[in-house]
Amino acid sequence: MNRKQALKLLDLGTAMGMISGPALCSGLFKVNNVGARLPDSKDDLSGTPTAYLMAYFKSSKQQLFYAFSENCLSWTPLNKGNPVLETSVNLRDPFIGKANGKFHLVHTKGWDFPVIHHYESDDLLDWVGGPIQVVSDEKKRAWAPEWYYEEKEGVFYVFWASIHNGHNTIFYLKTKDWKNIRPNQSKIYYDLGIDDIDFTVTKVNKGPKPGYYAFHKPGSLEDNFSVACMYSPTINPEDPNFSFGNIKTQYTDMPQVVKPIEGPEIIQLNQEDKWYVYADPFHQPFVAWETTDFERFNPIKVQPPPQSKHCSILGITSSELAQLKKRYPV
Repeated sequence: MNRKQALKLLDLGTAMGMISGPALCSGLFKVNNVGARLPDSKDDLSGTPTAYLMAYFKSSKQQLFYAFSENCLSWTPLNKGNPVLETSVNLRDPFIGKANGKFHLVHTKGWDFPVIHHYESDDLLDWVGGPIQVVSDEKKRAWAPEWYYEEKEGVFYVFWASIHNGHNTIFYLKTKDWKNIRPNQSKIYYDLGIDDIDFTVTKVNKGPKPGYYAFHKPGSLEDNFSVACMYSPTINPEDPNFSFGNIKTQYTDMPQVVKPIEGPEIIQLNQEDKWYVYADPFHQPFVAWETTDFERFNPIKVQPPPQSKHCSILGITSSELAQLKKRYPV
């Protein structure tokens, strides 16, 4: 049995309830239907990020793809443009980040499933994890999950969009270790009263207005809104200073935006006080802007991977890139 066959067998077993405990697939995946355990944290000994990794899916093939870049503008697909992971479930909206020396991948399963998938890795090559039901069945879906690790609290904030009062709303939960997550832990993060999806957040420590900046896609397809930016001095919705979802914290549409559009993603450039915001127009490749203050956003030209959809981007070291190229040649 090859790696691809083994992975598909594990996914099928999980879906049918055949796997009640952890199972190992040739060092590639370990499936666990209650979420993945985060091992003890350890120092990142791999050095300073010097390159970038994009994780994305394609509309023609909903699996995980990788591309790399030296400048976060021009991208080269890895694995000759083929998936780096293939599962028996649809894999959409992949988000990868790093916390406590570990990489964490979350993704949407498909159109209407109340689960997200979470995996953990030491090296971006071999992953451990499985599905987690984060909302009750009547919430219907859990779209575009992302997470942010809040160091002061020592917890992961996990975000996604589910149905509430007939429209898509941003939900969240907090977890220290991704274990034993249950639907009753999830809460509404904020509610605009209209459709709202694709929440992504970053923390800015310097400048005139330090705090948290989030991008999201408000409105339905018929509303034809742009992606938008919000500010909050805190990420915790229980803090009285929390202001995501407050209309006074909203920003205007991004300049020179292409509509319809969704899937915003933000990345701070390596060793710079500059950020790029990518977004995903329905009918053309990614567009992007740069900012240094989150008040002015300047359009920039990017060369994304062919057919790439709803990406996430993270900084990686030269050794991590070398390992990726070795496993997944260009």
